[in-house]
Amino acid sequence: MKKKPGKRLVRSRSEKNLVSVLLVGGAGGVGVKIVNVMLQVGSSVVVARCLGPSLLGVYTLLMSAVQVSSVFFQLGMPSYLVRYISAQRAVENNIKPSEVVVSSLLVSFTATLICTIIAVCVYFLLFFFTDHLNTVSFNLILMMSLMTCLYALITIISGADRGYGNVVKSQVPVQIVRPFIFLIIISFFASGIEVDSVNPILFVNFLSVLLAFFVSLYFLARNREFSWNSPCRLDFRKYIKLGFPFLLLSGTQVFSQHIDILMLGAMAEDSSVGAYKVSAQLTDILVMPLLAVSLAIGPVVARLQSVGKVDVIGELVGACHQVAFVCLVPAAIVIAIYAEMVLTFVYGDSFAGASHSLVVFAIGKLLYSTVCFSGIVLSMIGKPNVASAIAAGTLVFNGVLNFILIPQLGSAGAAIATCVSQVVVNSIGCCWMLKVIGVNVSAFRKVFSLKKLRSEII
Repeated sequence: MKKKPGKRLVRSRSEKNLVSVLLVGGAGGVGVKIVNVMLQVGSSVVVARCLGPSLLGVYTLLMSAVQVSSVFFQLGMPSYLVRYISAQRAVENNIKPSEVVVSSLLVSFTATLICTIIAVCVYFLLFFFTDHLNTVSFNLILMMSLMTCLYALITIISGADRGYGNVVKSQVPVQIVRPFIFLIIISFFASGIEVDSVNPILFVNFLSVLLAFFVSLYFLARNREFSWNSPCRLDFRKYIKLGFPFLLLSGTQVFSQHIDILMLGAMAEDSSVGAYKVSAQLTDILVMPLLAVSLAIGPVVARLQSVGKVDVIGELVGACHQVAFVCLVPAAIVIAIYAEMVLTFVYGDSFAGASHSLVVFAIGKLLYSTVCFSGIVLSMIGKPNVASAIAAGTLVFNGVLNFILIPQLGSAGAAIATCVSQVVVNSIGCCWMLKVIGVNVSAFRKVFSLKKLRSEII
């Protein structure tokens, strides 16, 4: 007897196009991120050798303040625009939601301008009765305010571009253009010149952000679905209400990325901030392979969830964690053993004291690789609220540990706080999935069988 052929899942042309766009966009996003990490590391090397530990700490603290401030002036509109424009285009392909984009840019620019004017007025009031104005401080305030405005506007434009479907192109201005221009200018500027202030480096950064802003405007203007002639309204209440839910999530994510630097700058010396910065930047190279894994794992987990193969999700993600751990072991061991030598070779003799925080980061990234995909899995199986709770828990736990450890250990304490909070909170996510869903997605499970896993997925 002939076996009846099984039903094959036939995808429509639109579904195939959607999958191809998703994969290409994801692969392009990972490529952009890898290039960004390499450019950031190169820039940090040049800036660190130019400024030294103390001035690098001041520069890092100021840039963290700029990036955190810019999130609030975005008003949550980047994520809102992604959702709004994508939904409108799905309903009617010829619709042009340019009014919302232009109005969002106008509201963000106006809010930043008002705060800049207030800051300048306060500055002049504070120094009104002094003999002379502190020109350096005034230039610093002005440059930071302008960079905050530019970062906010670029991110809003990026959100609009992603909504229009230009996933990779939307990341180019901030992720590639800005660090590339900054690296080129600072390389020529820093050659053979000793810098005794962060102002020149901030000015170069301002120029690179300004050029990236013009590139993002050019990309948006080239979009046929967008029109600058659309009517716009300066309605603060409306757009704050629309973007507030997204502002909470994005603010939590960005603040969690910079809380160590901000607390370290408030509770320790500037040199400790510089030591933390170079250690964190150097170990970012370790986690680049995890980006490629996260690209492949998301769609597959969603597919397995839709067909009810929950057990296979545990085997797949557990295997990814095991592979990630094995891949990071050699590099982490080398960095941990030769931390001082690596820092001296890359950043110079003045950063040899950052070896303790570098060792902590190397070990912490290695442990983090055993549970790092728990957030992605939670999102893909329809538990985004749990993933958001994990992000908020990481922020709170990290802040508490920083408050305890920084006064005692300085930059090494901040590194310990970051690594411990990431590992512990993501481990809680893995434990939650084990208890509620019955799936162990961590690396601490039976070693996977590649042949069996492949047959289950395919």
